[in-house]
This record gives sequence, C-alpha cells and structure tokens, in this order.
Amino acid sequence: MRNFRTIAVSYQGLCMRSTAIWNILVRWIRQSVSLRSGRLFWKSQLNQCKEKALYYADMGGSLHTTREELRSMVLGGEEGVKACQSYIMSLVHTAALTANNMVSKKQFSHKETIEAYHFAVDILKRLYSDGNVSFYAYDISYYYSNIAFQYAEMNDVENTLRALEESCKYAVVDAGLNDMDYTAPMVNRLTYKKSQTYKNYKGNTCNLRMKDLDDKRFDFVRQENAFTNMVADLEKYAE
Repeated sequence: MRNFRTIAVSYQGLCMRSTAIWNILVRWIRQSVSLRSGRLFWKSQLNQCKEKALYYADMGGSLHTTREELRSMVLGGEEGVKACQSYIMSLVHTAALTANNMVSKKQFSHKETIEAYHFAVDILKRLYSDGNVSFYAYDISYYYSNIAFQYAEMNDVENTLRALEESCKYAVVDAGLNDMDYTAPMVNRLTYKKSQTYKNYKGNTCNLRMKDLDDKRFDFVRQENAFTNMVADLEKYAE
C-alpha cells in the first residue's frame, strides 16, 4: 500500500481512507487463497467484494454533493470565500489523486504515466501559484519520484536526475513544515496545522525518498554528483 499523509476529517482524507480500506480487503482475500481452495475461491470472493463495493459506491453522491460544495453554496461573505477555497483545494487534490490512481489500473506506457504524474504536479503548482505548497509538498515530492522511476526505466540520465532533484527538493520542504497560512490567491483564507494531519509511515518525507533512492533502478545514476548531493541533503533533514 502506498505511504500517505492526509488531513484528518476532510474530503481528501475520506478518499484516502476508502482506497486504503479497499486495498486491505483485497490483500485479505489474496492471503486467504493459501488457506482455502485456491484461485477459483479467490476470484469468487473478489467478484463478490467488488460487487458490494460498487453497490455502496453507487449509493454515494457525486462531487457536486460533498460537504465542501454545499458549504460553498450556503455561506456568504468571508465565510463563503473560505468555503469556496476549501472546496477548490479538495477538487484539485482529488484530481491529482485520481490521475495517480488511473495509472495503477493497467500497464501504461512510460510517456503516458509521466504525463499523468505531470498533470498531478501541474495542477497543484497552479493552485499554489506563489510556491507556498505547504502540506502538498509531500504529494509533489511523491509524484516527482514516480516520474523519476519512469525515466530510470528508460535509462534517461538527464530527466531521471531532474525529476529526482525536484522530488528531493519538495521532500526537504515538507520536512521543515510547521503551522502556517497558505498565501496563493486561490487559497489565502486557508491555514495548515500539523496537528490536523496523520500519516501511515515512520520518519518524514526525506526518509521515504531515501528509501526510493536505494532502488536498483537508480544504479545507473548512483555515481553522478547530483545523485550524491541529493542523498546528502535527504540525510540532513531525515528523522
């Protein structure tokens, strides 16, 4: 399961938790294969769970019936502006997550996968147009790391290092985060509070990127000065 960090009691948090629950369910079914009658049982159980999951999914509302959307419609004045910004943030983050989810569904080409991750990065950077991405430094670091993996599988030294540098840069940003206000025009009524977030991994984002850099797919750039410098930066800020 992917490492993640999310904002507690939020639309995006609910999306993350739903994905996590489904992944746990699938893992349990796979583990049950060794205890029961093998592949046919697994397929039967998985299909039943999928049908139930889709049944409950179809009972839910659309993006137009979320808490954030309804609050943005009801509230006025400064409260309404804040509600609209919260809704926009949820939509953009959900779109980025969905792009990430899309490329996990089947085997895409390197070009298509890179495009999906760049889409996720681009919309987040557009929302936080002044560079103060705050909480979402984690996400941008993660997406750049995946871009680097794709270029590494293509043996593209220049683009692999460029993506890794961006991934490590945002990992360092995330490692130093404290409570702060968002400042970009589309989110400048919102604040980030570290106490309102939770994660499912130890250490910080720098620790996660160090683990990524250990992957053998990066062996072909491991002796590059840029790679060595990135490792040193991550070690400096890792917990």
